[in-house]
Amino acid sequence: MDDERDRRERRSSRDRDVSWSEIDKKRDKSAHVDGDLRRTPRRGKAGSVTGLGRYKADLSRLFERGEAGKLVKGVAKGAGLEVSGGLPARQQALRKILDAANPEAVVAAVDAFRAEHGELPDDPEVLGQALVHPDETVLLDVLFRLHRYLAGHLVQRKALLLLRVKELEVRAEDDELREWAAKVRDRLGG
Repeated sequence: MDDERDRRERRSSRDRDVSWSEIDKKRDKSAHVDGDLRRTPRRGKAGSVTGLGRYKADLSRLFERGEAGKLVKGVAKGAGLEVSGGLPARQQALRKILDAANPEAVVAAVDAFRAEHGELPDDPEVLGQALVHPDETVLLDVLFRLHRYLAGHLVQRKALLLLRVKELEVRAEDDELREWAAKVRDRLGG
């Protein structure tokens, strides 16, 4: 009985929670640590010139001042590359679709994108916005693309996409459109 109690006491003192500072102190006193390492004090990340905090602060300051674009242009010019300002036209057209505030603006942005750049990309957010379009051919194309995309990918804004697909399934008059909306809804798990 006494042996068992002694074993429990030894085990409990050995298994007690040890703080990181105690672990560091033991490491510093270890025979495996070089004498020079024991004498030099450790510097934290805040004291480091290349520390993560300093890096983040410098980077945010660069963007807040608006100097990042100038820096990129300067580096590109030094490398012999020509950099034009702003986003490419295709990216601007996609941004208009994503930033559209009402269905009329979405329809106008989708139509403008299709006229200038052809088919919509296989991006679930862009396709989700296009689900408010009144043209059935556009909607069928969007549903085909969504169905194909969902076969191998997960979406982040699943609830919004599911809501729009369900609305389309209810309001669609065309049987084929309702059928494809149901297929996409099933792929979304709704």
